[in-house]
Amino acid sequence: MPDEWTAVGKLFERPWFRRVWVLQEIGVAKKATAFCGGLTIDFSEIALFAQFHHSVKKFLPKRTNVATYHSYLALADIWARFGTVGSWMNGDPILKAIREFWVAPERSANGIVEVLHTSRFFQATRDVDHVYGFLGHVEAKSQDGKSNLIEVDYKRPTEETYLLLATQLLLSTRSLRLLCVVQHWHEDLVDAERKGLPSWVPMFHSAPLYEFLIPHSSYDASPAQGLSNNVVISVDGRALTVAALITDSVTQISAPFSDDEQSLPQILYHGWEYYKRIPVRDPDMYYTRLCWLFVQVYDLPSSLQADFMAYCQQYCSTPFYQHFLSVPQLAKAQSSTANISAHRFASRASEYCARRRVFFTEEGLCGMALRPARKGDKVAFIFGCPMPVLLRPSSEPLVFRFVGQAQIPGLMRGQILKMLRKGSLRTHPQNIVLT
Repeated sequence: MPDEWTAVGKLFERPWFRRVWVLQEIGVAKKATAFCGGLTIDFSEIALFAQFHHSVKKFLPKRTNVATYHSYLALADIWARFGTVGSWMNGDPILKAIREFWVAPERSANGIVEVLHTSRFFQATRDVDHVYGFLGHVEAKSQDGKSNLIEVDYKRPTEETYLLLATQLLLSTRSLRLLCVVQHWHEDLVDAERKGLPSWVPMFHSAPLYEFLIPHSSYDASPAQGLSNNVVISVDGRALTVAALITDSVTQISAPFSDDEQSLPQILYHGWEYYKRIPVRDPDMYYTRLCWLFVQVYDLPSSLQADFMAYCQQYCSTPFYQHFLSVPQLAKAQSSTANISAHRFASRASEYCARRRVFFTEEGLCGMALRPARKGDKVAFIFGCPMPVLLRPSSEPLVFRFVGQAQIPGLMRGQILKMLRKGSLRTHPQNIVLT
């Protein structure tokens, strides 16, 4: 590796780039300068390199691999959203354009929730610093819009801080997006680290267990628009009351998928075994939704089906590939799409499916759930939450534990609201309690 790449690599490997408090210090700065020994460099140069390297690294030789991921993540998910009009990011036209891109309303709906979730990829001396380190964010304000969401108190137990934060976030934002970033590992939803926290409260110091928890900007599975009276957010101690449509039950579910990219062919086989139980009513939409099941969102949507076919051709069994080649829609996509990449599909699908399970429901739906999901869990659409969720029934009526988000192709963009208005659902909105 050339000396220049070695030097840059050593710079980005420094722990400084992975510290939570650094994120705030850089985020609120009007001018940012990096000091390394007796040398200095404008921090915008570092940020620009991280952005550029992340964009082109897949085209570069392996010897040019540099640990820019954390800096890129901070730039897109934190610094761009943290910055004010006087931010150091506005001093460079490229960084200013990046900031304007990420703060656009269609990409910033998740607000402070996305910032807190991103902190899971970083390190802090104290667990609560994953909260306190972002109280300077413009959206980390209480209901009055002036005071901080919570006050800094290092004597307060960590679990109490998380419960207080979750409560204040729900009340100040009047949104339930927070539920999308809840992550459990064990099927019984019991984790010693949580120390009895309610199942609906996320912990932001725990490392990310799943990729792509943040809901895509286009997702609005149970929209509040037009149903504002249905949005209920009430916290009483450890209990969260919300309004929801409980529409279905999980009847079959796979084992958790491996996080090894070499296992992706088996993941596709298992996913298809569940998905093909759904009757084919609209062939085009049927196979489109199958492809989305394995990726949730995609960098180049117009190439998704072609990429899926290219991957199946290269890595899956011949009968498996031939089945999909017999589908006119997929065959046409593979033959007529200019930009095709089996690697692009493999990278995205293996990351997304890792530690998730595919499930089938009583009503004949197929979806993807997080690792703790199991047979008997209820499919629910909580008003104000942009994704479907799975709930674990308790011995008490209308009281549930929160399992996690789910992806159900065909029900991610408000279709459930249309069904409700048409009267085609066999259920109705009701208040439920999450504990």
